[in-house]
Amino acid sequence: MGQPKDYTIDKVSWHTNVDGNPETPERVRARFQIVAQFLQRRGLTVRALLLDDQVPGGNFSIRTSDLTEEGLAVMKKGYDKWLKKIANKNKDLSDLRILEEALREVRQETRP
Repeated sequence: MGQPKDYTIDKVSWHTNVDGNPETPERVRARFQIVAQFLQRRGLTVRALLLDDQVPGGNFSIRTSDLTEEGLAVMKKGYDKWLKKIANKNKDLSDLRILEEALREVRQETRP
């Protein structure tokens, strides 16, 4: 079976370059920063995506190849739900309960 195809899960410019996007570019960048830190601090990335105080630029993206198998499972399970909750409603970006729950579920599923 070979390696799974690498693809971009989400990218800053996909949101900042959209006419009429209710999210400001600053909020979009902050959102990516929060997600990257969440993934990194929980050991769900294969490399550092961002330094602690680094703000992502327009070309910053999260790719499947950036994530561990567990990290990809968490993103598949919770990222879209989290985005829907916070993106257009000016909700608190640091409310990561949906992603935390996805992580708990993934870890329970993978335990022997």
